[in-house]
Order: sequence, then C-alpha cells, then structure tokens
Amino acid sequence: SMDPVRPAIHATPGMPELCDAKSRIEGSAAGDGSVSSVEVSGQRERHIIVDFDAERLSQFEIAMADAAKALVSFLGLDAEMVETSGTEVTIAIDECEEVPFELDEVMSIRLKDPSGNEVPLAALADVRIGIDGETFEHEGGRAMEVVVHPASPTTPEAMGQLVRGWLEGTEARVEVLD
Repeated sequence: SMDPVRPAIHATPGMPELCDAKSRIEGSAAGDGSVSSVEVSGQRERHIIVDFDAERLSQFEIAMADAAKALVSFLGLDAEMVETSGTEVTIAIDECEEVPFELDEVMSIRLKDPSGNEVPLAALADVRIGIDGETFEHEGGRAMEVVVHPASPTTPEAMGQLVRGWLEGTEARVEVLD
C-alpha cells in the first residue's frame, strides 16, 4: 500500500473552523477516488463518567447491565459512544459533535427498580466529566492532523493540494508535514 501523507490543518480562531474542516475533509475524501482513506486527529473527547455504586444498585435490585442500558437509551446515544467497565459507564463525545443533552439532564435520569419505582440516577451513581485526547498546537493555536492514504502513488505536495482544494473558501490552512 502507498505511504500515507500527513497534511496538518490549522485555523484561527480555532475549533469551529477546525470542526468544519474535519467534516469537509471526511466528506470529500469519501467521494474522491484518489484517496483510499483519511483520518483526522487532534480533537479532544469529552468524557461523561457515570460511576455506579454496586451496593446501592443491589439495594434497589437494579442490575448493572440494565442501569447502563437505561442510561444509553435515555440519552439516545449510539452504542459505540459508550463503554462499560465494571460499574463505570463512560460516554465519549468528540469535541466536534453536538452534545445531545446537558449534564443536569443526565443527573435527572430516573431508573426503575423491579417493582416499577423510579430511582434517581444521583442516588445510584457519581457523575463526573473528563477531557481526553491529544491536541496539536500550531503557531500558537490549535491544529488537527490529517493522515491521507492515497489510492495510487503520488507526492505529499499533490495530496496537500488536494486537501487545500477540499477546504477552499474556509479559514483553515494546510501544511504538509514531513
């Protein structure tokens, strides 16, 4: 397979432009036969961590799997955004994605016990927020790195031009990294 090419994109003032650039790049690459795939990195993920208390769950006779499932369906999330490990449910949201809910909505979720009584999430779990992910700086601002996998042999310059073309008319600037 061809060597990947790494154009970096950066934009001032920052994230809205970078998020716009990211979606344009992903959309354009999908319809471009000269590119086999593209990855854009450098955006953070917000993590909402819901840490259930095993004792309280058993007190209310609520199974961990049911609690996690209720949380996911209440928030209307895609399964791939959610990871469950032991009694901890982590919801990862890309910083470029719109968050479909507010944190206090998470706190106000009510789960049902076997008798159908509603139990507030706050009585069963601690909820905290974290930020995760590597970010890139460029000329004092945020940047994203793009990895373009060409479909046929080409030069880094040609791939850089391609990405520039995709971003024409935006604030984003493209530089090819060695």
